[in-house]
Amino acid sequence: MPRIDTLAPRAAEPAPTTSEALDIPLTLADLEVRLRAAAPGQMLEYHRGYLALDRGAGSRLGEDAGEELDQVALAVMEMAEAGRVHLIQRRHDRCDYSYIVVVARQGTRPGPYRPAWERR
Repeated sequence: MPRIDTLAPRAAEPAPTTSEALDIPLTLADLEVRLRAAAPGQMLEYHRGYLALDRGAGSRLGEDAGEELDQVALAVMEMAEAGRVHLIQRRHDRCDYSYIVVVARQGTRPGPYRPAWERR
């Protein structure tokens, strides 16, 4: 097994084109459908960019897209806290990351997202 310090650095990857960007789930509903169909260990990129700047009100993606991305980010965080998925990031360049959800290998699979206040 090679030592970490002997591995060559990866070259920066270009930002996704429009057709590649459409493959990334843009809504919570898209994410839920893809996660229900995913096998344990399968990875799904749910955002490419810089999540801190792209989500919520005042998003550089626009108000509606930013709010939807905020809902997706909150949902995957709750799924991770429940042990249903793992969250990883891959850096491509400065302020350019892939945000990836990996379906956990446990017995539970991600079902429809329900905010915490609806589960009480």
